[in-house]
Amino acid sequence: MAVASFHTEIKFDWGTVVHFLYGLLSGWLGAWQSAVATFIFIFKQALDVKGGENTSETSGDIAEFASGLLVGWLLARLGQTGRLPIAIQLVILVLIAIVATVSILLLHKWQIRF
Repeated sequence: MAVASFHTEIKFDWGTVVHFLYGLLSGWLGAWQSAVATFIFIFKQALDVKGGENTSETSGDIAEFASGLLVGWLLARLGQTGRLPIAIQLVILVLIAIVATVSILLLHKWQIRF
């Protein structure tokens, strides 16, 4: 039985920013919202695969979303412990969005495959 090789592909484009920021906001909002957002995102990715999208691209989309989800969750947890006031959290979220946008402008059309 042959095992097919599996790759993950991340292309630096606007979809990358959208997936990351959607995960970031979902993780920051709370557990219930994160669960619903994750379900919606995975459902959409399943539809994309069924529609013919390459699985390496789909796994990259999931990695982009998951990294945003993790960063958002960590930021929210720092806020819950009282170490990071809401105003500072919002500033950090905006700065992350700006950095993500600038990085896409600089890295547009680059591709990572692993």
